[in-house]
Amino acid sequence: LPAGRACDASGAICTANGTRLSSGLTMTVQGPPATPLTARVEGVPAGHDGSSVFIFELHFSEEVSLSYVTVRDSAFQVTGGRVTNAGRQSPPSNLSWYIHVQPESDADVELVLPAGRACDASGAICTANGKWLSNGLTIAVSGPE
Repeated sequence: LPAGRACDASGAICTANGTRLSSGLTMTVQGPPATPLTARVEGVPAGHDGSSVFIFELHFSEEVSLSYVTVRDSAFQVTGGRVTNAGRQSPPSNLSWYIHVQPESDADVELVLPAGRACDASGAICTANGKWLSNGLTIAVSGPE
């Protein structure tokens, strides 16, 4: 609300005797807080047999902007195996994925989906408007040894 405008100006605030508003007023109304982008998994097996691919589901709280190649090749940091395929559950939506993992041996397999990677970083999980993943995940699947 601006101060000092002449009383005959449109929208001016003045008293009946012509005294102008002496100090302006600025007010900011905050919108709702931004909700974080999160990930969760379902169907992670308790163990693997050392040779067969296992599959689990990866779900995001909102649409992410990435390709299956990013999910398959660089989203996860994997020890004891590798992600061999990543498929959308309901193409073209990027909300939910099937993740296929091939163990390298009878050892445990660990997958880490890191949080907080800047959107221009390799493997980063982000929305189209630049919101990056706020929670990381660590998934451990025991081997038969």
